[in-house]
Amino acid sequence: RSIQVHVKDIRCTSTGVGIMGMLGNKGAVAIRFSLYNSSVCFVCAHLAAHQENVAGRNADYRNIVERSLFASSHGSAGKDAADDLADELVMPRLGAGLHSHSELDILSHEMVFWLGDLNYRLRDDLSAEEVIALVERGQLEQLRALDQLICERSQGRVLQGFEEGLLGFPPTYKYQPDTDRYDTRAEKKLRTPAWCDRVLWRAQAAGSIRLLQYDRAPLHPSDHKPVFAAFACSLKRVQQSRQRQVFEELRDSLRSLPAQKPVAEVSGLSIAVDGLLFECEQQRSLTVANKGGGVLTWHLEPKLGDPEGVLSKRWVAVSRSQGLLLPGQSCEVVVSLRVGRQTAQQLNAGKDSLDDLLVLRVDQLPDMHVLVHCSFERSCCGMSLEQLVCCAGAVCEHSFGEDAATELGGPKMSIPKELWRLADVLFSGGGLREQGLLQEPGDDQEVAAIRLALDRSTPFPAQSSAHSYAAVLTSFVGSLARPLVPASLHPSSEVEAANVRPFARKLLEELPPYHYSTLMYLLAFLREVLSEARHNGCTVNHLVAFCTNCMMFTTGDDDLSPDEVQRRTLRMEYMKPVFLYLLTAKSI
Repeated sequence: RSIQVHVKDIRCTSTGVGIMGMLGNKGAVAIRFSLYNSSVCFVCAHLAAHQENVAGRNADYRNIVERSLFASSHGSAGKDAADDLADELVMPRLGAGLHSHSELDILSHEMVFWLGDLNYRLRDDLSAEEVIALVERGQLEQLRALDQLICERSQGRVLQGFEEGLLGFPPTYKYQPDTDRYDTRAEKKLRTPAWCDRVLWRAQAAGSIRLLQYDRAPLHPSDHKPVFAAFACSLKRVQQSRQRQVFEELRDSLRSLPAQKPVAEVSGLSIAVDGLLFECEQQRSLTVANKGGGVLTWHLEPKLGDPEGVLSKRWVAVSRSQGLLLPGQSCEVVVSLRVGRQTAQQLNAGKDSLDDLLVLRVDQLPDMHVLVHCSFERSCCGMSLEQLVCCAGAVCEHSFGEDAATELGGPKMSIPKELWRLADVLFSGGGLREQGLLQEPGDDQEVAAIRLALDRSTPFPAQSSAHSYAAVLTSFVGSLARPLVPASLHPSSEVEAANVRPFARKLLEELPPYHYSTLMYLLAFLREVLSEARHNGCTVNHLVAFCTNCMMFTTGDDDLSPDEVQRRTLRMEYMKPVFLYLLTAKSI
């Protein structure tokens, strides 16, 4: 309680890296905050399973680090014009306010704690019986030499820059539930004990985090033993009185300067990109330079009338929104342009355009306007089924609104050709037998190339992995402008076992025609995936998770309140037995 008032700027994020590299059966939940004047981040992760899947765990870590972002507050960075230069100087933001208008990633924090079921096992040099015998004799040093995480970290392949305490406690997996004994029951598959559950840390300032205790808890919650760690942390705390004194001294020195009219030079006031691609970021920059003899301040002004003080549209992001320049100084503002799923859906429906206007205010000079104009190469991702089934050629060559059937002369297909192409290449190329097909992510460059081939109706790139095709399929289904199973057909309460079959049949009967044909095609494809389970390791639970995550909601919508997130989670739970029936029933 004594430090509670000093915890500021709390933000959370979550990243799914499980089925097809994006669903939530594997992934991480992270929270960040400022404590006094230090930034702290906690990451709780669950990485890929199976003893041999070291590369999958390493890939999960990279994906979590690269994709986990704490969104900025989007607050106003602007202020009213001041009477003189000294009044333009405002108290700098420190600690809790330092990053409040910035988008942050995990590794940008001064202190990061990474914990959870990381699933790293022991190398298979020893049998399970030999490992258990060593544990019983307390000979852990030999086992630490076989620990996959220690080996991978020593080679710089994962959790670079992180530290961990000595593994001086017995392996935390796999126990017989409610006991302190490893599970050696004859009817169960014998698992080699391993330190699956870990706590690591990373500090920007050497010595600012000191480990006090690292141990296994004597609890029996599952077949894992929980671990815990205690730390002593050195935090930064600004001396408020000294900060105010320095600030007033600087303000007085500015007031003593001879009054000079600000002289600003701004380059890059017009930003244009031709052919912006779906989820492929482009960057441009503008430069603000101080050509005068005094101090110059600048900031980006929020959009007129916007109650949240938003500086730009969703698809535009700036690296900084304000600054102070001494004579002769300049600064670069990086403008990032990226069309995500929600923006693509708006563009494909003809409800938005890639035009924006940033307002740049420099001292008391008239406002300057940064014109941003891009063209978008239409993508199948973010389109509706009604549009897709009408488009027999390359989608990037068409421009149409929501009434695609009228504009293009009626439907041409019963399912989108893009879905058929993805399923066909996985089926005919042997991709359904790929180990970890629904568990490992695709390669980012391959994913972008495959999606571009879909949009342009060109041949797929050679030698792309099955995981990359599966990732594109997941993205395609999940980004449909209208979900495959509309919200009006979702169960509002738990479906009793006796009612699952009639509910599923009623759902199929009430689906719009293109939704019905597409869902049935996807279910047939997923059944084929399941038929190769002995090769790809896929389970029916993986497929149910795919269905609930991709077919029920539009994944581009990330502006949900906590209550809305909870309602969605409940509906997904209610829908699981229905999808299970649709995937496994001999006759629907």
